[in-house]
Order: sequence, then C-alpha cells, then structure tokens
Amino acid sequence: GALCFVNLIVYLRTGGLALPTCFFMLVFLMATITQVCTLFVFVHWIVAALWRKGVNPDNAAIPYVTSLGDFLGTICLATAFSVLTDFGGMPWAGAPLAG
Repeated sequence: GALCFVNLIVYLRTGGLALPTCFFMLVFLMATITQVCTLFVFVHWIVAALWRKGVNPDNAAIPYVTSLGDFLGTICLATAFSVLTDFGGMPWAGAPLAG
C-alpha cells in the first residue's frame, strides 16, 4: 500500500515524468518496516496486558495503537527524509532540494 502512495505522489508531482529513486524507495521501505514491526511488538504486548487485567483489548487497545502508529509514522518518515537529505538523495530525479 505504501509503495502505491509513493508512486502516486511522485506521479502527481511530476506529471508522470519521473519515478521514485531507488535510494528513496529503500529508505522509505526501511522506515515503513520499522514502524510496522514496532507496532506489532507493541500490539502483542498491550493485548496480553489488557487480557491479564480482564479488559477487552478490542475496545481498549485501539486508541493506544493508533496513537503510537501516528507518532512512529511521523518519527520514521522524518528520519527517512533526514537520511535522504544527509546522503544527498532526492525522492525523484529532478526533485527540488529543500532548504
């Protein structure tokens, strides 16, 4: 799903004239996988903890998981673009450099 959105954004920004760079895709995928794996570990932990306390995790865990997902997504995406900038990469060929 994330790869579809990346390609769609690049397509819309360039009018279909460019594709995401390999380095950008690698960094973006690393950020995405980091977020998802961290969320899996957290979900496993919080669901078990809620069951031990006799709380239905279907109702109680969702706010925590979505909040952490938003927070981790922001951190991972900011880190990905920081790495991309530090190594002189661009999201697509001919992309304007920030700053």
